[in-house]
Amino acid sequence: MRSLSIMGVRSVHGMDLCASIAKMERILRLCMIAANEPMREFLRLEYLSPPPPHLQKLILIGQMKGVPQWFFSLNNLTHLWLLDSQVGESENPIQVLGSLPSLAHLTLDDAYKGRELRFPEQSFPALKVLCLSKMLRLVSVVILPGVMPGLRELYVRSCTELMEPPKGVHCLTKLQRLCLVLMPSEFIEKIRGARAAFKHVPDVKHHYKGADGRWTVQLL
Repeated sequence: MRSLSIMGVRSVHGMDLCASIAKMERILRLCMIAANEPMREFLRLEYLSPPPPHLQKLILIGQMKGVPQWFFSLNNLTHLWLLDSQVGESENPIQVLGSLPSLAHLTLDDAYKGRELRFPEQSFPALKVLCLSKMLRLVSVVILPGVMPGLRELYVRSCTELMEPPKGVHCLTKLQRLCLVLMPSEFIEKIRGARAAFKHVPDVKHHYKGADGRWTVQLL
């Protein structure tokens, strides 16, 4: 078996489920979706040690108390989706995920409850696509020098408290696309005002719904 998807995962099953997955050494793709009745349950992933050694794509949908330490061993992981994780500020996932040497695509959707997302120096060496979505408390994104040197596409969606453009975006010299979706008007205006910092990015667009409910694409 090279691919495994499990839906309706309950917290009480975490230990037994992780023990079974740990034995599946040939798995390349893994998707785990927590039960959602009446609310999204926690994925008890701390029991998955060691993880499948050849894992390349990982989708985790469910609350998490933090990013498990075994993530440091995911040297072959190229694609990661974290949805509804709601990790607290004291457990900033970037600290762990930034060390993954092969990670090329990262989606964080309602994955972090902190106010600042800071990308430390020399992190995400292989990242090409980054998607930040529905982080409802996020007010600041900071990109330090040497971060994501090969990033080509950055998507920011429905981060309703984010009013300032990402700091340090000028360091992303390979960036080709900045896609903004349903972002606050104040954020969009500040992107316009700071367009010089994005002059190296040929494709900057805002996607939003008009009064008639239809999608509109605005060039910035």
